[in-house]
Amino acid sequence: RRLAWDLSLFTTHEFGFVKLPEQYCTGSSIMPNKNNPDTVELLRAVHAVVQGAQTELASILSLPSGYQRDLQATKPPLMRAFKKGLAALALLPDLLASFEWQAERMLESISPEMLATDRALDMAREGIPFRTAYKTAATQNQKLSAEEIAQSLVNRVSPGGCGQLETELL
Repeated sequence: RRLAWDLSLFTTHEFGFVKLPEQYCTGSSIMPNKNNPDTVELLRAVHAVVQGAQTELASILSLPSGYQRDLQATKPPLMRAFKKGLAALALLPDLLASFEWQAERMLESISPEMLATDRALDMAREGIPFRTAYKTAATQNQKLSAEEIAQSLVNRVSPGGCGQLETELL
């Protein structure tokens, strides 16, 4: 659900971080220039089916121990959840392999205040008391160059983080 939410949000004009291939979109019923990320939106809805089945099962299974005839009612929600969930998961490999990151747009969205904490911590590492560094960083609205943004992002990657998974160590 979170992946579908993020893709749905990040494909909007306001963000524009991700471009989905046409095969995962449909045209708008009223706006001829618009493509809707329908596949992602429907993927997002699958979570509700699975969560609904989970709630249904929890309600049925809240019984005393022993044989209960009403346990036969657990099969439909279980089958429904697996059918929908597995179908949704089957879409992901091609979807993830085929969308395009809009790196330039993502970099454009980074503003100086987003890196204020980084600047405060850098100043503290240089020996400036953190309280002073904090206040200084709060008032600085310097224009950042692409190189400064890139370097700040590189400096914040840590082992095991999304930019440095280190899965080869497993």
